[in-house]
Amino acid sequence: MTSSAAAQPGPLDREAARVRFSADLPGRLERAAARLSAELGRREGPGGASLAGRGLDWVGFRPYRPGDDAALIDPSLLARLGRPFVRETRREASSRWLVALDQSASLAVGRPSKLQALAELAAALCALGLRAKARVTLLAQAPPGEPARQLTLERRGDLLRGLRFLAAGQASGVDGPWLPPSACADVGRVFWLSDPFAAAPSQLERWFAPGRELFVVQCLAPLEQDPPQSGGWRWRSPEDGSEQLVELNPERRQAYLLELERLHQAWARAASVRRARLVWCSSAEPFEDVALRLLSPSAGRERGLGSPGR
Repeated sequence: MTSSAAAQPGPLDREAARVRFSADLPGRLERAAARLSAELGRREGPGGASLAGRGLDWVGFRPYRPGDDAALIDPSLLARLGRPFVRETRREASSRWLVALDQSASLAVGRPSKLQALAELAAALCALGLRAKARVTLLAQAPPGEPARQLTLERRGDLLRGLRFLAAGQASGVDGPWLPPSACADVGRVFWLSDPFAAAPSQLERWFAPGRELFVVQCLAPLEQDPPQSGGWRWRSPEDGSEQLVELNPERRQAYLLELERLHQAWARAASVRRARLVWCSSAEPFEDVALRLLSPSAGRERGLGSPGR
């Protein structure tokens, strides 16, 4: 949302713009990862991890890395490009995950904030990936003019590093296009965590690639899902701190909800075209429930693409 309710005047709701993990989070992550691992196994079916299907189907080429089997190098590409590339299967690709967390200022809304809710979900996805022996790259959007921060986790003991990385983030960037980095080129699963106001639905096209699973979570604060019927409210823009007093009434509320529904439908269409799993959630919803809806094969596309709460 481009503006947010504020109880106190000021340039930015600093508390909502920060991530603060509770002392019980590591235990919750461990329990959640165990449960989600079972759901992921049911989603993938017998035969281990895969993307669009099971087995060892070839999906393309990737640059050679030290330690790769030299027998997998494609000689024609080596001769043509002068650089070694190896053949990649679906199962190998699915062992590399990217968890992309938006940190635009529009996430500094709500209690808990959208940033807090999505950071906790990102931590749960990291815990799950490491439990599944995946290599997980955390990517955090940066303010304009600064490179995005990223951190790669490879062992279960790396999770604490991931939590410190997430806790160091702050909702301070501006809304707008967020292009996938080179780190995204060879990953098999991308989890894109944001809100529906931060970028246009067409941005999903940039994150799609053949043979890749794309999961999208759009988070709204309770106030954004169910604004009050009437009353005077002080609204603050998270991006520039400007404030104005808005008199709400049923007509304005209905117009906003219709616009939100149109936005929701646009995201749903974009996700459907690219077969992305799209889930809407509230910042007040426990991350365990959101992750379960995102990954469970029994959750159903209808629920994942359901209308935002009212």
